[in-house]
Amino acid sequence: MPNWCMNDATLSHEDNAVVKAMIVKLESMEENSLFRTLDSEWGYREAIDVDWSVDSDRTEISLNFSSAWSPPEDLYGTLANEGWSVWATYYEPGMAIAGIGYDGDLREFDDVHSITEEDIESDLDLKEVVEHWGIMDEIEMLREMEEDEDE
Repeated sequence: MPNWCMNDATLSHEDNAVVKAMIVKLESMEENSLFRTLDSEWGYREAIDVDWSVDSDRTEISLNFSSAWSPPEDLYGTLANEGWSVWATYYEPGMAIAGIGYDGDLREFDDVHSITEEDIESDLDLKEVVEHWGIMDEIEMLREMEEDEDE
């Protein structure tokens, strides 16, 4: 059984017709077929717990889903090659990895459960990831558990 990686992504495209066509595809998407809906050639693993929405101007699509082990970085690259602007962030607490990126280029942070306030303040990407996923709350909880075990 895989560790589940939580993902949030925002897609936008300069051509509103392309965005509208994707919305139509998403509206008719079969259960747990998000990646094949976004890229009909996709032949790799799939997403679960998919949720998506569109902004009021219908120019941006927000996605929230879980993927096995890691984010679908190759899929984001494919979408970027098709003219989509892709912002994405992910967090996989079991392996303590998280990341953020644009257009398929994701920056990964390892061992996020060991980061410090100084690490966060010195790196804007790390700060955004930690705030987005509430990782600092989890770090504090883990530290409290370690202190209780030491007593």
